[in-house]
Amino acid sequence: LQSAIYPFLSDPQVNEIDARKRFEMEVFPDEHAVDSYKCYHDLTGTHPNLSFTVGDFVSTYSQQSKQNQYDVVATSFFIDTATNIYEYIYIMKHMLGTNGIWVNCGPVQWHPCALLRPTVEQLKDMLQVAGFELISWSVADEAVAYRHPDDVGGKGLEARYTRSEAYRPLQFVARLLSSQDDG
Repeated sequence: LQSAIYPFLSDPQVNEIDARKRFEMEVFPDEHAVDSYKCYHDLTGTHPNLSFTVGDFVSTYSQQSKQNQYDVVATSFFIDTATNIYEYIYIMKHMLGTNGIWVNCGPVQWHPCALLRPTVEQLKDMLQVAGFELISWSVADEAVAYRHPDDVGGKGLEARYTRSEAYRPLQFVARLLSSQDDG
């Protein structure tokens, strides 16, 4: 079942180029998600086991009941929300079993209250020291708009606003070598 929304209808941006773009509709889940779900079901005969939790990451996932409970954790637009990035890394180790996989994609624009604001290279070192093997690690060559692909224009898209905000996402896949909670 798909639903339609109009995400820009009450957009507070006042630097629009064309007000008609406010009435553009988006449908979710998109066709790719629906097709992927059907393909998974056809191949396995089961439904994917995907969950998400709304709440505080630290208090929710540092609980003893979450230890070694996940084979894969995917984070999107997440790691730079950490007040203490060491705490996030430790909790990822706590959640994943040995050979567990952490997949990440998103900006590294640290929260204003962050105690540490490591560079991408420093973060890479932190993960390796914490016991993660980096299977892939890259910063995208092209900037991605924060809100909508046409925020920045280019690639045949007319820019939505006179001002744009974009980032080059950090993308990595890391494997936890040992599930020992040794900090």
